[in-house]
Amino acid sequence: MALAATVSGAARAQAGDPPAPERAISLHAAAGLGVGTLAFTLPTAQGVQRLPDTPFPAVELALRVHAVPRARLSLETLLAYQSSLGLELLLEPQFSLPERVDVRAHRLELSFAPVLRLFASNGDVALAFPIGFAFRAFVPESHQYPTLGVHAFGGPQLRTELWLKLGELVRLRIGPEVQWIVLVDGAMRGEGACCQGLAVGGQGVLEASVGPVFRVAFAYRESRTFVPVVSRFEGVERFLTARIAGEL
Repeated sequence: MALAATVSGAARAQAGDPPAPERAISLHAAAGLGVGTLAFTLPTAQGVQRLPDTPFPAVELALRVHAVPRARLSLETLLAYQSSLGLELLLEPQFSLPERVDVRAHRLELSFAPVLRLFASNGDVALAFPIGFAFRAFVPESHQYPTLGVHAFGGPQLRTELWLKLGELVRLRIGPEVQWIVLVDGAMRGEGACCQGLAVGGQGVLEASVGPVFRVAFAYRESRTFVPVVSRFEGVERFLTARIAGEL
């Protein structure tokens, strides 16, 4: 009887369910609301236009696709959009009455990041290197104000991120970035803009899991831009947002 019981137990162990296969792709979608600030100095033929640090409501959307996320070396793709909401500026023309103008400051990024897990036994620490293209613009909602500090530029971007797991539920992503500006819009070129510029900054995301699918996060990013325009265009852009995300 004892022998029969032993054989039966072994048979049950062999007939058990196989371990679940590792996922080949994970999908992460996020939406956020928060605040942003924008400031710039733009030399023009009519004089220097200056916008002091101006706060505004902000919105953002992000979609990440991570291939073989548990492998030692993996690849993540990011599509992200950030924009102001309800931003108004007071325009003071020289020969007419002041009036308020609706404007929009927004940014679009597409990047691909090789991700290296530093310890094969777990995913607590990793390094990622998002490489891609980012485009930023500040434009009035109405095209009858072509000289209202309009600017737009874009170029390749590189960011170095450190990924940390802080316990079972909390994760941190943080790192600096640099952008080589190679595309400058016609309005800036008309004011004598040089063909290239530079933007430096960084971003960080603190994220906590809420159940097996949903997460909440706080994110911050800042970028400082320098483009030669007669003297020099300088701009500072910041976004601080709270996000809700889902991962499959």
